[in-house]
Amino acid sequence: MTMETTSEYQTIEEPIRGILGTPGTRVFTQPGLHALHRENREQLESIGLSKASEFISAAIETGVLRVVEVRSESYASKKRFAIPGATAFEIALSLGKGTYFTHASAVFLHGLNDQIPKTIYVNREQSPKPSPKEAPTQERINRAFAGRQRTSNYVFRYESNRIVLLSGKSTGRLGVVTIEGPSGETLDTTSIERTLVDMVVRPAYSGGIAQVLSAFRGAKGRVTGTKLLTALDALRYIYPYHQTIGFLLERAGYPDKQIKPFRRCRQEFDFYLVHGMRETEFIPEWRLHIPKGF
Repeated sequence: MTMETTSEYQTIEEPIRGILGTPGTRVFTQPGLHALHRENREQLESIGLSKASEFISAAIETGVLRVVEVRSESYASKKRFAIPGATAFEIALSLGKGTYFTHASAVFLHGLNDQIPKTIYVNREQSPKPSPKEAPTQERINRAFAGRQRTSNYVFRYESNRIVLLSGKSTGRLGVVTIEGPSGETLDTTSIERTLVDMVVRPAYSGGIAQVLSAFRGAKGRVTGTKLLTALDALRYIYPYHQTIGFLLERAGYPDKQIKPFRRCRQEFDFYLVHGMRETEFIPEWRLHIPKGF
């Protein structure tokens, strides 16, 4: 559809803006726009937009929407339709249904350190899977942490932004909160407690273990040991990450009352702060191998 007169332009633009003006939604998929057309069919037909394709074209021609392409070297590019002013964070959240920010991106959004993120991390949970049948043993733990931790290769580019889409375990969006982003946008991200636990489990998505420790320091006074342990227990990991978290709380200078819940936890195995360490030292109190000099 082509806008032929100024009056026609104005007649069409206002109702389109009204339909697309849902608070907190500034990026749309094509199926999402088709659904909006169905929901508002009577109103759109009254202004000559009887087809979803006409509705989309009119939204673009009037400047209500712009076409955005998120590219990948390994996967098919994704087309999105964004209201002008939509941020890279909002574009990133549109990559999957139910996605939310995690790891280094959640650290930035909560202001836990002063790092400006070069990569945006969003998590799209997997479908529920049965719990592992094999209980951990020292041999299995040693083998699992001997090599480098696997990382996602589901990587996209949007303008100057690198976006990594993670496929995390099914948690029912445990600990996901809605906050206001740096540009006033509405964003879903993990809570501070969930963020710290996720960083411990996957430090590679957090800028490395030094940045994990920095985030723990930045969270001091904003989390408690009890809430951290509750979040960890709810995530049901088979590895003893309570030893890692207890150590980091201690190293970050938390008061003893915040560390006590982790000291009370049973320690059955020697554990590792990160994967693939070459030179290590052992912290007996936490039965934890850490990088030498950390």
